Amino acid sequence: MSELDEIELVPGHTGRHLPETRRLFAEYAEWIGVDLSLQKFDGERATLPGDYAPRTGCILLARLGSCPRTFAPREPARWRSGL
Repeated sequence: MSELDEIELVPGHTGRHLPETRRLFAEYAEWIGVDLSLQKFDGERATLPGDYAPRTGCILLARLGSCPRTFAPREPARWRSGL
């Protein structure tokens, strides 16, 4: 069995996984090294799932064993024209 066989996708918006999601958001912001204050990133992270909640958005966590490895947030498509 390879490591890829152990990858699990879980909903990142649930109470159980929300702390991991917040931590990964913070790690992402640190990794890109850009000031995200103009995008109100800290407020968005504090109020998760916010716009990423189901029906209009989504957050998936990819876990390898018991460790979260990455996340894939999807905001509502309201800002996209023609979609």
